[in-house]
Amino acid sequence: MKVTVQIVIDAQDGTPPAVEQVAAIARDDLTMASVGLALAEAHEVLSGIQHRLVTAQAAVAASAGRDCPGCSRTRGRKDTRHIVLRTLFGTLRLESPRYKGCPCGADGTGTVSPVAALLPERTTPELLLQEAKYAALTSYGAAATLLSESFPLGRELHATAVRQQVEHTAARLEDELGEERFSFIGTCPA
Repeated sequence: MKVTVQIVIDAQDGTPPAVEQVAAIARDDLTMASVGLALAEAHEVLSGIQHRLVTAQAAVAASAGRDCPGCSRTRGRKDTRHIVLRTLFGTLRLESPRYKGCPCGADGTGTVSPVAALLPERTTPELLLQEAKYAALTSYGAAATLLSESFPLGRELHATAVRQQVEHTAARLEDELGEERFSFIGTCPA
């Protein structure tokens, strides 16, 4: 038996839906070793779905950001760069086209990159959350190993990277708290 996992992307703009194969899983007979999905197969399916989904999202964002917000003229394409986005289900290299600035000056800069502007952070909050959770329960090295084994990160994760991400997340949360207050009572404490 062969099972093919496909993803259908419907842009809902009148174009026909795109059907892409994500994975093909072959099984012969039912045994304890062949029942269900293996971890590597699950990783392949999840990372394949995410890759196609995020690539389609980036393409839509790039085409939507091509028109000038001030005068609605189509900006010329300058070049294409790639940005790396680290997620819980893989590391993605996304095309990030750069468009020339509009003569009306509404964009304010020489070039505009809609995808890079929409994704200023290069690590998703979900991955940061899992790194922080694992690092809170065990050492940074063990957290990196467990994350690499549990999720299809698409890269080797090092203890130093986990430590740096946890410290960055902690600093951001600390900044969001604001100044520490001595007392929350507005009147006389007595």
